[in-house]
Amino acid sequence: MEVGCLKRPEGYIYVTYYYPLVRYLYEINGKTYEGTQYCIDSKGWWSTDKGFIEKLVNSDRTSVSIYVNPSDPELSVMKKNVSRKRRSHYWGTLLGGVLVSVAAIISAAFVCLD
Repeated sequence: MEVGCLKRPEGYIYVTYYYPLVRYLYEINGKTYEGTQYCIDSKGWWSTDKGFIEKLVNSDRTSVSIYVNPSDPELSVMKKNVSRKRRSHYWGTLLGGVLVSVAAIISAAFVCLD
């Protein structure tokens, strides 16, 4: 595994993001497959902290488990979980949706009272 690098424009500056760059081989029913997907949501593992990604990459250098889609063995990932950063985005979106729904119900209740 290596550390990949991508520069993206954000406003008037370019920000450098680092991510795990992987390549692995696995065998299913005598057929060898190659995978390059680190996790389900690869952008969730992007970071501006190169040291964090280097540590992540170096911690997984030994043999690893590969998770394969049983319906399509060409689809595989090394990590089946979502990063903490991405999970917090999902929770924030869910909470925001709940708050908007509650506000809509309260607004509708006040309209009905008029």
